[in-house]
Amino acid sequence: MLSVVLIDDEDLAIKELEYLIGNLDGVKVIGKYTDPVKALAELAQLTPDIIFLDIDMPGLDGMTMAEHIKGMNFDSSLVFATVSPEHALKAFELEAVDYIKKPFSEDRLRLTIDRINKRKKASINKPEETEYPEFENKIAVRYNEQIVLLKTDDIIYCSTENKKTLVKTRENTYESGLSLTKLTENLQERGFFRCHKSFLVNLDYVKNICPHFKYTGVIKLKIMDMDIPVSRTKMKVLKKLLSL
Repeated sequence: MLSVVLIDDEDLAIKELEYLIGNLDGVKVIGKYTDPVKALAELAQLTPDIIFLDIDMPGLDGMTMAEHIKGMNFDSSLVFATVSPEHALKAFELEAVDYIKKPFSEDRLRLTIDRINKRKKASINKPEETEYPEFENKIAVRYNEQIVLLKTDDIIYCSTENKKTLVKTRENTYESGLSLTKLTENLQERGFFRCHKSFLVNLDYVKNICPHFKYTGVIKLKIMDMDIPVSRTKMKVLKKLLSL
């Protein structure tokens, strides 16, 4: 039996979701909250198998709440249930199992529950294996309102511009929902180097490094006419990294 907690600031949405879940086998609602702050305080005691979470809520929005839940380190599957489609990329970056739009349908919820059951069975049967190894060398980015799984080998550099994190390949410029700092953490073991506060570069695409003004530097790329700055501090680190 899968235990479920519902969190939505609209009581009507919770009642609708509870009714539909009640028609599904092997699922039981053990908690309902219209106050996300109260829900967060009590989740550790409930430790549900599934958390259905709205996004637009006063006091504590669903995305921020999801980040707190991930930090609590208990094994609950997150399902975002919302009217807003624009947060899908961020939701999957937070490792949500599903993202369903209101109004709900019983068939759509059954699909979600089936997906969670399959994940749990796979985890039990293969505890030492990565659940989705084909995603290990890919990151999720956005292009023309679509989510794209991008191979990290295809990324030339990442940068920040107008408070957005951009990911550049030969063909396109994509947008990431992650900060440049988080991308650095994810990619530095795959040959990427944070050469400047605004740039993260794939060293496989570096043609040469030219000294610049006051011990800074400029990276020249192999496949495009683009100068990427290297800060003075990072120039020292890069020289040490390359044994220069």
